[in-house]
Amino acid sequence: MAYVVFEDLETKDHITKPSDVSVKIHRDSCRFYINRKPDAGTVRWSEGLLDLTDAEDFAERTGKTWARARCCP
Repeated sequence: MAYVVFEDLETKDHITKPSDVSVKIHRDSCRFYINRKPDAGTVRWSEGLLDLTDAEDFAERTGKTWARARCCP
């Protein structure tokens, strides 16, 4: 199973709920990834992560708070 990392490029000052986390790990079969808008300028999807460890390492390297997406347990 492959993974993708979603990164919200808009800055959030405070994280008060799970949806505020800037970087989220999704499966490449996730409906949010499949139905994404390719021309959205405020988000970035990083693809080609072969396993969860790769995705977690990539998310860590962003330097932002990250989490596994709740839709992709």
